[in-house]
Amino acid sequence: MRRLIGTGHPGRIGLMGAALAAMMPVLAALVLACTAPQMNFYDEISLADRSREWGLIYFQSWRKERNREYLVLARQRTQEAVSAYLDVQRRMGYSYPGFYKVDRRRVESCIFLKQMQVEAVSFAVKLDETGRVGCFD
Repeated sequence: MRRLIGTGHPGRIGLMGAALAAMMPVLAALVLACTAPQMNFYDEISLADRSREWGLIYFQSWRKERNREYLVLARQRTQEAVSAYLDVQRRMGYSYPGFYKVDRRRVESCIFLKQMQVEAVSFAVKLDETGRVGCFD
C-alpha cells in the first residue's frame, strides 16, 4: 500500500486533503476578487461630483416647487458626495496631488448641506435627523 502525504493512514485521503479540496473554489474566488481592477481616484471623484450635481439639481427643483421630496433627494445625493469625497481623501493621503481639490469640494458640499437644513427649518419642512457624515464643523 502506498502512503499519502499528510494523511497518517495508508491508502486514505485525510480530512485535511478533503477540506483543502473543498476550499479550492473559495480560495480561487478570493484571489480573483482581490486582483480585480479597482476604480482609480479620479473615477471615484467623478462619481461624487455627479452626486453633488444631482443634489444641486434637486435643490433647485425644491426652490421652484417647494416639494419636500426634492429637498430630501438633494440632501441624500449631497451627503453621498460628501461621504465619497471623505473616503477618497482618507485613502489618497495629503501628499496626493488632488487631495486639496477634493477637500474643497467636500467642504463646499458640507456648506450646501447646512444651507439645505436652514431652508428646511425656515419653511417648516421636517427632515429625518441624520448627521452630516464627513462634515467637521
